[in-house]
Amino acid sequence: MKKIFLLLVAALFLTCLCGCTIYVKTDTAASLTNTEGDGEIERQTETLVGDIVPEFQMLNLDSNTVDLRKTKGPYLLFITQIKCPTCEKVLPLIENLKGDGENIISIYRKDSKREILETYEKYELNPDLSTILSGIEDPERNTVIEDFDLTSVPTLLFVDESNIVQWIHQGDVTNAELRDMASQYMH
Repeated sequence: MKKIFLLLVAALFLTCLCGCTIYVKTDTAASLTNTEGDGEIERQTETLVGDIVPEFQMLNLDSNTVDLRKTKGPYLLFITQIKCPTCEKVLPLIENLKGDGENIISIYRKDSKREILETYEKYELNPDLSTILSGIEDPERNTVIEDFDLTSVPTLLFVDESNIVQWIHQGDVTNAELRDMASQYMH
């Protein structure tokens, strides 16, 4: 059991370091147990594929509340942060897809409105402030990591019209892969 735990930790570390891709296709849960220290610490990692989107509300950059349960699908939820090289690489691909008329909500869990807008300017992108959420601008509701049980960013969640998560993608993605996933899960 300890070897499996160490392999999983090493895989997560390499994923974060290298921007590798993890595809999550099942709705099974995995439990990791660490018995070192004061007692047993258990971390339950559940995928969301097949589950309804967690209750989640946060202010967008227009200072209006976005409630994911009330968002009309299908849509793509892009969970990201600016100081992540893989996230920066994926951002223009996401914005191009949004420019093609796809419904995309971006959540920046650690970045301010100013930092987000500077990043969009750097890549010469036109932000739709109503579809961008900032954890720094709404700290009391910045629970995206807990609500979605994330292990890395960027994370893409494809959600259908019934607010059921259909696919989760973590890490780097090419334009072709993103468009293929969008055509499969957003139409």
